[in-house]
Amino acid sequence: MVPAAALPAGAGNYDCSYATSGTGADRSSICWLNLASFNGGNPTVTDRWTSNKMTLKLSDNYTLSFTMNVNGKSARVVKSSQYWDASFDVQSYKGIASSSVLYQTAQNGMTQLQLDGITLAGPGNGVPAFSMVMADAESTDGAESITFNANAQWTAVGLRPSNCTYPLGSNFTCSGPKPTSGARAAVVRSDSTFVQVQMTGSGLQGVAVGIVLPADPASSVQATATFAGGARALANDSVTVSAARSTSERVSATTGSTSKTATTVVSTSNSTAPATFVVTAANGSTSLSNYALAWTCTRNGASFPPSGSGSASIVVGVAPGDKVLCTVLLTAGTPALSIAQTADRKEVPATNSTVTYTVTAQNVGTAEYAANKLAYLAVDLSSVTDEASFMRATVAVDGGAPVSLTSSFSKLTWSGALPKGSTVVISYTVTYNGTKDEVLTSRAFATNTELAKFPAECVSPSCASVALYHPELTVVKKAGADEGTAKVGTVADPASFIGAQPLNFFYIVENTGSGALSNIVVTDDKGVKITCPQTTLAPKESMTCTGTSDMSAFFPRTS
Repeated sequence: MVPAAALPAGAGNYDCSYATSGTGADRSSICWLNLASFNGGNPTVTDRWTSNKMTLKLSDNYTLSFTMNVNGKSARVVKSSQYWDASFDVQSYKGIASSSVLYQTAQNGMTQLQLDGITLAGPGNGVPAFSMVMADAESTDGAESITFNANAQWTAVGLRPSNCTYPLGSNFTCSGPKPTSGARAAVVRSDSTFVQVQMTGSGLQGVAVGIVLPADPASSVQATATFAGGARALANDSVTVSAARSTSERVSATTGSTSKTATTVVSTSNSTAPATFVVTAANGSTSLSNYALAWTCTRNGASFPPSGSGSASIVVGVAPGDKVLCTVLLTAGTPALSIAQTADRKEVPATNSTVTYTVTAQNVGTAEYAANKLAYLAVDLSSVTDEASFMRATVAVDGGAPVSLTSSFSKLTWSGALPKGSTVVISYTVTYNGTKDEVLTSRAFATNTELAKFPAECVSPSCASVALYHPELTVVKKAGADEGTAKVGTVADPASFIGAQPLNFFYIVENTGSGALSNIVVTDDKGVKITCPQTTLAPKESMTCTGTSDMSAFFPRTS
């Protein structure tokens, strides 16, 4: 029988422990009970009937309950009798950490140990099978005897001492003197819910109590990886999913580059260790950062949320008998580019001066651009180089060393891999050689495919443009009774000026530059209050503003 996962008493607060050495049979299977809590922890039981209900935690999965009764001559609970000729502990079962021996402290009498109502609680349904073990913990000499009782058959563990009555049955006695060869002390087991030992004689005797626990029921784990909707971030992506209880109990499966799902075989084990579920990239071109990961699990058919669901690995507790299935869903992300553009000037510069444009694109998506799924940038220079001479251009990713850029008179292009969050910057410089009445417009496009030709429109968020204009505004001022008869010039004789007071002023304002103007305000240093019909003018558009003053206000010079 495979022992359950018990530890020495005191380690993990378990109440039984195994022998670590010795010649005793089934040494690795018998877990010796720690009886130290009997009688309130007082190790000595005096000459009276003492009864305690006891519950011992034997392992993570098993708990033993019983009523322990001690009657007769005084005795105490110890780890070992320490008698040099004892079989238990000194010879057969050594290194036991628990106090599993009831040892007489007075000679010439009888001490009785009895365990009633023995029950074992464990995982799963039903009552787990177990065997109680009793052992002569000292030696049975001359006028001594030890009698074992149970409500089921006793069987010897290992060799049978020759000083015991046979067949053993449910009741038998071993009497001194002890054998000089072969088994020297009785170690017996019984599938019983009641055991009793009576120690009688002129000397001191002891009895140890143990249990053979049932094997933990086997548990199983299984792992599955699924690409959501069968979609992959990159065409050849492949992942491996695994489930492991230990390095020797690991199962895995790989999706390959075409299958939607991979499922491992079922891994069955008696281990009580937790299971580790892991998903990894199965080839060099696959990056898990291109996916949103979500683990879901069931235990014995019931769903439960695992801790760390969004990570590449999770750890799940597994109890004996559990059937645990965990699935990781990989939802492919999508790369996406944002783009912006600036210029180092706000308007068309003087002839033979330079302008530098800077285009910045960032991967703001949920997946990377990679070798078989590149990012593309294209800059339309046609409305810049028609009035300017191209000088130079550079491109860099995340501020690193310049990378390859393709350039021509009217176009700059770049393509390449771009991780999530990374930035590519194109900077180019031209020398203006026009006559100030032009518009210099640079258009930059960010796409997932190479552009065959530039679109007619620049639409955000896939395009960013910068237009530089030459701003110029002219104002002509006239005075007169009405706009039709108003004149431009200086009044030599204000008193003779068309005989009218007050005097009306008319201001003809024209946008003579290459770009639209806004927030236009017209003022007169003669204090004339001026009203204009609008505040914006398109290129070559004009408007007439008006004002009124008395004859003390002479025509200012045209401005």
